[in-house]
Amino acid sequence: MKSISKEDAKRKWCPFARSLNSLLDTAGSANRQLSNGGPDSDCLCLTDGCMCWVDVGGDAGHCGLVNK
Repeated sequence: MKSISKEDAKRKWCPFARSLNSLLDTAGSANRQLSNGGPDSDCLCLTDGCMCWVDVGGDAGHCGLVNK
């Protein structure tokens, strides 16, 4: 499994994250809501704040949900 730095991971979109979708007239959530041309910051990787993060030492790791 290829590891990446925590700083790089924090810029990656997480398919499991959800945030309040303020673009809808009714309450709802989304995981690909765009703000300023990029993903909503609530939908990005949490790195070591997520139970799926696999720390490989130093400042590197990877998502444990990614297939090997």
